Amino acid sequence: MKTAKKDPASEETSMDDQLNGRTVYAPQGQDDEDADALVDAIAGAVRLFNYAGRPIWLNEGKLIEVNQNVFREIISKHVVTARLVNRGTDWACEYSPYTPSEKELRALLARAERPLAVQRMRGTSLLGRVPKV
Repeated sequence: MKTAKKDPASEETSMDDQLNGRTVYAPQGQDDEDADALVDAIAGAVRLFNYAGRPIWLNEGKLIEVNQNVFREIISKHVVTARLVNRGTDWACEYSPYTPSEKELRALLARAERPLAVQRMRGTSLLGRVPKV
């Protein structure tokens, strides 16, 4: 009896299906690099805009000013981390919602409130990664 070979392309599609539109954040344990990666994940996860120098979220037809609580909601619903899990005879990729620390949330807001030129210089510009309106 022949066993069917797994198609790597179908595995990738299956993994993407598990994401349900969420974005993967891959922290590396380096504060500045992790901040950049988290900003990239947030900007890629939802429709954010630079509205008069402030981050604004377009959510269900409403414009919502992004504050610490909104960042927490966006991240918990739309950003995940990936990890490999041993299932005995096979390995699988599992996605878990990312829960940012209060320190990370404060840092995200502080970064978003800096002048855009300073954000770009430091490489952590959320506003520089989203459309200006």
